[in-house]
Amino acid sequence: DFGGPVLEPRGWAIEARINAEDAYRNFQPSFGVVESVIAPQGAGVRFDSMLYDGLDIPVFYDSMLGKLIVWAEDRPRALAKLRRALEDMLVAGIETNIPFHLALIDNPDFAAGRIHTGWLEGEFTMPQPPEDDPRGTTALIAAAIAAGLSVAGNGSGPATTRAGAQWKRAARGNAVNMRTRHGQDRGWRRGIGFS
Repeated sequence: DFGGPVLEPRGWAIEARINAEDAYRNFQPSFGVVESVIAPQGAGVRFDSMLYDGLDIPVFYDSMLGKLIVWAEDRPRALAKLRRALEDMLVAGIETNIPFHLALIDNPDFAAGRIHTGWLEGEFTMPQPPEDDPRGTTALIAAAIAAGLSVAGNGSGPATTRAGAQWKRAARGNAVNMRTRHGQDRGWRRGIGFS
């Protein structure tokens, strides 16, 4: 007894690590430019990430893009909230392991908590991708709309797009207190230093 308040945990929290990996191809790394990001929102939903539109995902680092964390009163509600958050999330331009997390939630053993440390490797099988899955097309449409709105919203046309991109880069660098090196390097490959 340390004389402090007694903490009593309540509710259920679940974290899903969102990785740049193709779950349908044995979790093969996915790299390239993130065209558009839409993070899930709502009460009890949190997405910790450094993702932004235009981020270049290279092959040189860990594949984790962010942590999606949900909280609810009990496990079934937390799983339902996680499903909604995963379905609401959009990362266009690269593959992610979101389908893997959705397949886990759909698995009756996982939903009931009947799992152990060897369950994933020994008993879980990733389903085949649905033939009529519209997410790829939806992601491309959303990215095109976001790009169009960005140009229309700031009044920049083709002549000023490059200048606008430089302003965005400078603002992002200042936002996280980073120095960036301009030139051939892009995305995470930039020279990063903290002052």
